[in-house]
Amino acid sequence: MTDYGHDLVFGTFITPQNKRPQDAVELARTTDVESEISRGNRIIDEAAKIAGRNPHEIRRIFDFHGSFSQDGNGFVQRSPEQWVEKLFPLAIEHGVSVFILVGDDPRSIKRWGGEVAPALRKAVAEERGSS
Repeated sequence: MTDYGHDLVFGTFITPQNKRPQDAVELARTTDVESEISRGNRIIDEAAKIAGRNPHEIRRIFDFHGSFSQDGNGFVQRSPEQWVEKLFPLAIEHGVSVFILVGDDPRSIKRWGGEVAPALRKAVAEERGSS
């Protein structure tokens, strides 16, 4: 397990108007996210060691697209509970402590900050407390 114990941080990133968010959404659909994070963590850990730093001090950031609709696009979809279920292992098993929702839908941003972030923070705190 690679939980580095950092406090969780949440944010949003508004997609620039001239970019094609569907390109990033398609990539998220076709990528094994956990394998890519594991690969990235190995690179970060090695670079930290070479630089004389403790890899556990390096924050891991994950930015993603998501949708609360039944037919939405992105790494996470549907209910806030399903978002938490999908993001939870990234925090506990892969050490991600910064989660950035990419998009510009005000309703999604509100649900992200008001429902998903508090629930994910609580689930991670409970898991850390039981370890």
